[in-house]
Amino acid sequence: MVWLAATVCGAMLAERLSKRQKSLEQLLVFFRLVRLEVTHYLLPFPEVILRISDSFSVHDLGFVSSCAEMLKTGKDFPVAWEESLVRFPLCIGKDEINLIMQFGKTVCSCDINGVEDVLAYYFERFESALTHAVSAKERYAKLFLFSGVFFGGIVFMIII
Repeated sequence: MVWLAATVCGAMLAERLSKRQKSLEQLLVFFRLVRLEVTHYLLPFPEVILRISDSFSVHDLGFVSSCAEMLKTGKDFPVAWEESLVRFPLCIGKDEINLIMQFGKTVCSCDINGVEDVLAYYFERFESALTHAVSAKERYAKLFLFSGVFFGGIVFMIII
């Protein structure tokens, strides 16, 4: 039983690394889609959120559709953005969560040119985070799984 518990813990840690990578990849798709909408249609950011909320590309980012629903009810964009991120947390680090919260506060206070600059900045930051996440997954995912199996086996041998 102990061996199984340690193996499951190792597998859960490895899975968390995979989920972090997937969340960051989806955020980059979100930024690309937003940039396309802003530059092509010249829409204010809250309207972009309303427009892309039904897109299949951001379907797994639940906070986007939640934010759009709150915007439809008349909530202010920064409040809707923050509340939706709290309701639908991403599987990313605390620094990245703070960064995406700051993005919501910053982007709504800019004109079209400012939004493009803000998007470029945050895209670069999350692209860097994705590079680190991929590296961490490649480096540690198998190690966590192996460690769980190994330490579970050691504890099992000690108990017997």
